[in-house]
Amino acid sequence: MYFTALANWRGTGSQQRHKALIADNEEKGVQTVLGKFKARSWSCKQCNFHAKRHEEKATDVNIALHAYRLAASKEVDQIFFVTGDTDLIPAIRMIRADFPALQVGVIFPFNRETAELRREVVRYHSTKKSILDRFQLPDTIIKANQKTITRPPQWV
Repeated sequence: MYFTALANWRGTGSQQRHKALIADNEEKGVQTVLGKFKARSWSCKQCNFHAKRHEEKATDVNIALHAYRLAASKEVDQIFFVTGDTDLIPAIRMIRADFPALQVGVIFPFNRETAELRREVVRYHSTKKSILDRFQLPDTIIKANQKTITRPPQWV
């Protein structure tokens, strides 16, 4: 499963590239679960600067709930999270407490390893750039309906 949110405030190019990645993943059988972004206003009290920032919402909750449901199904003997986000620690703790026979691990994305997450799991792996480079998407993918998906040059 791929958990993500579309950055709808960014230009259409960014959204189109993200949608292309989602389409490619789905063509390969990966289910996408979408969260959302929420705009938040903030101000600097010292200089009176006002700005908007966008926070991803629901993605961590979606990951936690799907992982717990998977653990409860008893159809798996291990669950690995691909993340460096410590917000998932409560979910990991609960899954380990409720399903002690289940092995819970983390695969850290490149340059996202955290000691906090390492301490919470029975196994972990840090992704190296050389390995990441081997798993790049192809430049063009032909879907089952014969339409093509082209990898944007920015992703190379």
